[in-house]
Amino acid sequence: MADETRSDIDAALDRALERLPARAAPPALRRRLAALVNAGAASGSSAVPPTTAPTTEGRRASRWAAPFVSACAAAALVLIVVRVSAPRPAPGGAADLVAEAVNDHIRVISSTHPVDIESGGIHQVKPWFAGRVDFSPDVRDFKSQGYELIGGRMDYLAHATVAALVYTHRAHKINAFTWPASEHDPVEPASEQRRGYHVLRWREGGMMWCVVSDASEATLVELRRLIESGDGASTQLMH
Repeated sequence: MADETRSDIDAALDRALERLPARAAPPALRRRLAALVNAGAASGSSAVPPTTAPTTEGRRASRWAAPFVSACAAAALVLIVVRVSAPRPAPGGAADLVAEAVNDHIRVISSTHPVDIESGGIHQVKPWFAGRVDFSPDVRDFKSQGYELIGGRMDYLAHATVAALVYTHRAHKINAFTWPASEHDPVEPASEQRRGYHVLRWREGGMMWCVVSDASEATLVELRRLIESGDGASTQLMH
């Protein structure tokens, strides 16, 4: 029974850690986790007398539980530190990235809450990303050019955290995903169609962009031109 319980806990911990974004662990978190491990280890050898005499079963449970809890805490500390301290990966291969981007777009357009932060003005969306992603996305509103920013959210593509901006153009919604470019990301822009949706990817100013919509390819190309030109109301310097 004990072995089964430990296996279940290990499996659940592994699944939870796989879903965590990879980012640097704050020093305060490291100190708290280390303190938990030390406290657990100390409890296993503590000589504090109980208020009542423990039963035989209680003594057996205590002898088993203390080192087990200590071991679990230590394992959690090691796994979490290894996970969050790893370098931030860039989104994976083009095929996987496009597939996930299209899936996310479909999920978002069918949701009643397509954004985590609504655009109530140019001062709102940009600051919302601070502390949620480990980069500073270029957030712009092109309402006067026909591409209105309705908000943003934090998302994941190929196991990496990305910023997602949602625009409307006429009756179409456009998801614009952006993240820091890596040396492995392509320099040349690419366009393709997947499941009836147009996908446009390009690299600009050290950032990668991937926009998805059921709008025409020409519509996405125009949005790309606006982003590259720096037109529109910008929150890039807003705090």
